[in-house]
This record gives sequence, structure tokens and C-alpha cells, in this order.
Amino acid sequence: MSDPSELHQIVLEAVDEFNRGQIEAERIRSDSEVVLVGEGGQLDSMGLVTLIIAVEQKVQQQFGRAVALADEKAFSQKHSPFRTLDTLTAYIGARLAETTDG
Repeated sequence: MSDPSELHQIVLEAVDEFNRGQIEAERIRSDSEVVLVGEGGQLDSMGLVTLIIAVEQKVQQQFGRAVALADEKAFSQKHSPFRTLDTLTAYIGARLAETTDG
């Protein structure tokens, strides 16, 4: 199982990368509970895709394994794994565990 603090750091690095391409008003705060999507969310659909791609690339670099985060499994969940930085981090950990177990 992956270290949650390591996964959180990967997500923060992806947020930093995302923010470099945004004007100040559209940057994501690095607060774990910041709402990414949904009511009060900071990202539109393109922003979400951009962030997810950055996260997937960083996971690949760190762990040497490709993990698809934006798939049917993610979008069929009752509570979006992309709601906050914390839920995204937890979802990455779960997906990495699946690729290790299966």
C-alpha cells in the first residue's frame, strides 16, 4: 500500500503544475478540503481533465505504474473521488492498491 503522505505530495505537485498554467483567479488552493468539482467547485470539466492528467503522470513517474483515474468506475461512484484534494488522494491510493492486488 502506498504512503498517504506520499500520495498527498503527488497531488500537491500536480496542483502546483496545474496552477502554473492558470491566471491567479483560476488557481486551485492547496487546501486538502478545497472543493474541486460540484457545488462550489473550483474546476470546470477541462480543468478537471487537466489536473487528472497531471496526477496520472506524476503517479506513473513515482511508482512506475499507469493508473487511470478518470474512468467509468470513478464516475459511477455515489460520491465523486474528485470532490476534494483529500478524496482524490484517497482514490489514488485505492487504485494503486487495486493494481497491486490484481
